[in-house]
Amino acid sequence: MPFVSNLDTPLLRLSPHDDFTLRDACAGVHVFGGIGSGKTSGTGKVVSGAYLRAGFGGVVTACKPSEVERWLRYAKEHGREKSVILFDENEGFNFLAYELARQGVDGIGTVTECLMRILEAAKRASATASRHGSEPFWEDATRSVLRYTLPPLYAATGSLSIPDIIRFVNTAPTSMQDVTNPAWQGRSFMYSVMDAATRHPSRLLKNL
Repeated sequence: MPFVSNLDTPLLRLSPHDDFTLRDACAGVHVFGGIGSGKTSGTGKVVSGAYLRAGFGGVVTACKPSEVERWLRYAKEHGREKSVILFDENEGFNFLAYELARQGVDGIGTVTECLMRILEAAKRASATASRHGSEPFWEDATRSVLRYTLPPLYAATGSLSIPDIIRFVNTAPTSMQDVTNPAWQGRSFMYSVMDAATRHPSRLLKNL
């Protein structure tokens, strides 16, 4: 759909003499008020509607199901129903695959650091976080595992996913004998990945 691009375009008429323009929207909006004062149902609703009519895109994060329903309703009311992409249990965004598609193998380092930050956030949010979780040894060990895991996975599949990373690490050999054991080779996801990466290294090397 067409979108507003002139920064001086009025989005809302605040008074007979004052307009809320695209320039104002780009500067940011903060709504203050007590509980039940109408921040969402008043100002939030009016501003959101103006943004939708102007063709804005964006990401709305929600912690309550009612907020999702609210934005679906807003989109329908302002003719943007077909613009909505709902990230839920049926739809997601693989940021790992996106970053690699954008940068190729050069994005491995970025993806590694991104995963480290996610792990750090998860650790801080956990009430049962390990006492030694913040020690440099464990952080360095995790980073090292990722750096040795991501390149072969990307080389073998051309993409990355959290389940594949976990599966790769969990099926590593536990002894030197495993490496040459046909039984281990047959059941190990790590072995199949390393074998595929060896046979088709072009996925990894094409961007070097």
